Amino acid sequence: MGFKRNKRVGVVGLLQSGKTVLLTSLIAHLRNHDAIALPLDGAEIVGHCELKPRTKLARFPFQRIRNELGQRVWPEKTLVASEYRSRNVRIDLKQKRTTFDLSLFDFPGERLVDLIIDECKHYDDWCERILHELKANPRFENAMAPYFTALKKAVQDSEHPSADHLILEYKRGLARLGLARAPIVTPSTFMITHDGHHVRETLRDVPQEKWIETLAAERPCGVSLGKQFTPLDADNRTAWPGILKPFRNHYAEYRRQVVLPFAKPLRACDELLVLADIPML
Repeated sequence: MGFKRNKRVGVVGLLQSGKTVLLTSLIAHLRNHDAIALPLDGAEIVGHCELKPRTKLARFPFQRIRNELGQRVWPEKTLVASEYRSRNVRIDLKQKRTTFDLSLFDFPGERLVDLIIDECKHYDDWCERILHELKANPRFENAMAPYFTALKKAVQDSEHPSADHLILEYKRGLARLGLARAPIVTPSTFMITHDGHHVRETLRDVPQEKWIETLAAERPCGVSLGKQFTPLDADNRTAWPGILKPFRNHYAEYRRQVVLPFAKPLRACDELLVLADIPML
């Protein structure tokens, strides 16, 4: 691949995999390039200027994080997607100068599973896709078993369950998946709310069942607690039009407000760096 004058690079990864530290280190190298410390095939960065983000994402807080690292303080977890954009001047071995526009993106790992929602424009399509994913893995299916039982029993008994009951059972399943660190907790606002509040995994003195019930009561699976949705299979969607309509509306709002703003710049990236904490895995 030839040298590109415009580049977009996204960094994603699991919890504490080092995304923010890697980005901060890379930006520091670009701002004060040392060809020995960061070899670039003989090239050198001789000019660097931070620019306003190209997207509507937050500006990556480079200076704050750099200061924290200088004081040996580990950065807090990434809660919102952000962009660091810069104009750089590169000199190659032939002394040819090239100016390039570089955008670096920091994406919360919890949001990645919502790319399924980005791909599925309609709620019904998402239902089929996510239910298939949950049932294809025994670990996921076991965590969601009470929810699947509730759906099946209501259809068999010709009952019309309350949406609140279905939402509660689904969120209990999401909490169990979260405890197991399963990468399929969606909607991801159950882990990171729309306004950037994250589940704090303080489990040392809290029984797991209590933690599950607390999360199921307090966390939203949608834009907010008043606008939640869960996946329904085809029989459920046919049998429960009163539940289906608000779930469709809440899904569409979630996709528009939460998913598309980060999915569009993520998909526009030329390259993705995926980091993982191997000892944690």
